[in-house]
Amino acid sequence: MFWVFMLSLFGTAAVYATFRMVPILILTMPARTAAASSPSGTPEEPCSTSGTGTAWGGLERLGDLGGADLVVFGQGPVGHSATMLAAARGARVIAVDLEPERLRRARSFGAAETVDPTTTDVVAAVKDLTGGRGATLALETSGSTQAATSALGCLAPWGKACFVGLGG
Repeated sequence: MFWVFMLSLFGTAAVYATFRMVPILILTMPARTAAASSPSGTPEEPCSTSGTGTAWGGLERLGDLGGADLVVFGQGPVGHSATMLAAARGARVIAVDLEPERLRRARSFGAAETVDPTTTDVVAAVKDLTGGRGATLALETSGSTQAATSALGCLAPWGKACFVGLGG
């Protein structure tokens, strides 16, 4: 655990500033995640890891992941981060994406199963992979309307979905 000094300014005058020390946890991840997010795909090029924070926030909203069947729609930077984090937290991840290379990478990040919606009905595949029950949890990261519809369709009764890929 590290401590970070935070300064919050309220208004334009320094008299409205508040100072505090807050504890933070440092999240580490394999370098291959950052390299995969790089625009050119080369590890030497700096890139943003904001996808990991977005994924973490979505997973936190879904609650306890241990033992859950989680479908992650979209395997871009946010989806790959969600796949890796959820698998590490004990979820059985089913990754969904249109690109075979992204699905291959999702497997290397911990996805137990992958589904390509261009060749398979996602809802039927998820139901089949979960013994007919449907998934306990779904995280939609792609922004696709069709993926959002599928996310709701593949849930088990009382399942929970989180949408972090909504456009606007």
